[in-house]
Amino acid sequence: MSSSFRLDSIVAKITNKSRSKIKEFLEQDFVKLNHVVYRNGEKICNIDDIISIRKYGRFVVKNFKQNKKSLKYRITISKLV
Repeated sequence: MSSSFRLDSIVAKITNKSRSKIKEFLEQDFVKLNHVVYRNGEKICNIDDIISIRKYGRFVVKNFKQNKKSLKYRITISKLV
């Protein structure tokens, strides 16, 4: 569950790390979105975007569904092999 589609929020959920730790990942060029390095975590992810995280692999944003009660999004991520 994520409250937004921001790159740093999704990467934090994938890696199970805090957003402050993900900020360090972004500054060290460990994270790419669609093969482009982003140092800013404010980039919004869309469906079929590829997120590459060094030492974790590549992931594809497949689907999202909003929870009616908490208004958070359930984002479906699949890992590329």
